[in-house]
Amino acid sequence: MKDTPLETELIERYLDNELTPDEQARLEQRLQTEPGLAEEVALHRQLRLGLQSAGRSRMLTMLADTDQKMEKYHPPAQVLRFDDATRQRFYWAAAAIVLLLIPLYLVLNQNRKADKLFVAYFKPYQGVNVPAGDPLSQAMREYQQRDYAQALPILERLLGEGSSEDTTLFFKGNASLALDQAPEAIHSFELILADPLHPYYKEAQWYLALAYLQDGERKEAKEQLQSVVSDTSHPHYQEASELLKKL
Repeated sequence: MKDTPLETELIERYLDNELTPDEQARLEQRLQTEPGLAEEVALHRQLRLGLQSAGRSRMLTMLADTDQKMEKYHPPAQVLRFDDATRQRFYWAAAAIVLLLIPLYLVLNQNRKADKLFVAYFKPYQGVNVPAGDPLSQAMREYQQRDYAQALPILERLLGEGSSEDTTLFFKGNASLALDQAPEAIHSFELILADPLHPYYKEAQWYLALAYLQDGERKEAKEQLQSVVSDTSHPHYQEASELLKKL
């Protein structure tokens, strides 16, 4: 898929949670049917994570400085010649570098594949309607409008106050996933799974697998998917079976 300026803007707005509900729904539908678009979203997400870990301003400064140096650089006109011994050392050094880079490439490739699968399969759980006087009502309004950045702090505050804990904890996990906060999502879903009678127990099994996938923990994701497919009546049995095969 060609990454046009319009597609790039759409992807960036999607990752910034700036799409309208209709735009979000249309894009999520396209992600299910357009592997190329899902790959582009995964790549943009990976680039963002790289920028975040290295420091956006520092990386941009380094790139700008490199560009300036390259503009001023003029390679020497003379041809360098090496004797056989030097050439052999050069070949061995180049081979060693390649061998060192192969594991890094494999890890990055696996992470990119996991990210693409997460984008293709993750769909935030539909919000629930609660009475206007319920402390959870404001958070659910924001959540149903896909404004997860506004919903999450409200959910966290409610948890701190100890109100509506079952529902609040589950939607906090979903909002965290939507905001690329996998460790927080994992913590929420693991707390839910500690109680087999929890009303969102089976849903939490599925979303925990996705949280592991977003966090790059492929082994844990597979184990969690296995627990889902072990129950043929599970609401996410089909999705989990497909995802497990792709991992």
